[in-house]
Amino acid sequence: MQKNISVIIVANNNPESLEKVIWSYNTQTFRNFEVIIVNKNSSNSVLEVIKATEKEVFFPMICVNSTEENSENNYIKQAVEVAATNYILVTNSNCLSRPDFIEQHIKNRVEEAFLMGTSFEIPKTVFDKITKDMVYSSQCFDSKWLQKNGLKSVINQFFITSSGLINSFLDEFATINLDHNTTNWSFWKSDFDKITNYDTSIINQFINSGLKSKCIKYRAILLKATN
Repeated sequence: MQKNISVIIVANNNPESLEKVIWSYNTQTFRNFEVIIVNKNSSNSVLEVIKATEKEVFFPMICVNSTEENSENNYIKQAVEVAATNYILVTNSNCLSRPDFIEQHIKNRVEEAFLMGTSFEIPKTVFDKITKDMVYSSQCFDSKWLQKNGLKSVINQFFITSSGLINSFLDEFATINLDHNTTNWSFWKSDFDKITNYDTSIINQFINSGLKSKCIKYRAILLKATN
């Protein structure tokens, strides 16, 4: 079966986070996708995590080795070039995806637009407590667990765990700093193929070309570890 979406994960040299992130994609409700991992600095630790998890997950994983001289835009370009689908989702190796994460990108994609989400930050001390069982059971997205283990923001606890019509309503009024969001966005490959300048913001080039941005900040949920 042809895959419907390619998920690009830009991997920093943090194998523990990457492993948890790969597990989180193994819980997705939408299952017809491929994962392309950009190994930014050709790190052996990234390759070791991929090798250790590839037999466990249901989706194919492709590794694209890169070099530290490349920019973020070129990392994405390299991954897009090997993508087997016509729709691309870009995220990062320190962002755990809620089980409906890919489903929300698929459900909300529209022609002549790109989708923008964000990532809800949790302290690294909380992120480090998340185990494999917690990822597979989605306990790490439970508000009571988050509160008990150190996430003090009640508002973020609510947003991380809520779903449904209220999230769609909130997204109608939400704003995102487009210049600084690189962890949760998706677009049509045909729109990306029109990009010619990888030294400036791809998102700004999308907007200048007439594409609209659609906010799914409160529907496509990621947990991001912060120091």
